[in-house]
Amino acid sequence: MRFGIRIIACIMMMAIALTMVVFTAADFREAETGGYVLREYEGSIAVFRSGRDSAPVAVTDIELASLRQSDRERILAGLPAAGEREVQELLEDLGS
Repeated sequence: MRFGIRIIACIMMMAIALTMVVFTAADFREAETGGYVLREYEGSIAVFRSGRDSAPVAVTDIELASLRQSDRERILAGLPAAGEREVQELLEDLGS
């Protein structure tokens, strides 16, 4: 019985360690790629650095009111982008 409990405890500790490694790697990747978030700023879509700045890096001329409801909700929730290229692609999609 005790042996079984030890095995279960070891498996749980390995699962916790693996989870911590995965989340640490994801945080490192975001910092390395310079992640961005598209959010609303004064009625328009703006680009912010992920989790760092309260001021936008850039403000577009794409008005939030001109978007479809689903896109508007994504922007209001904060639309993440891994890098500048993805920001450009998202803005092109939202602006058309």
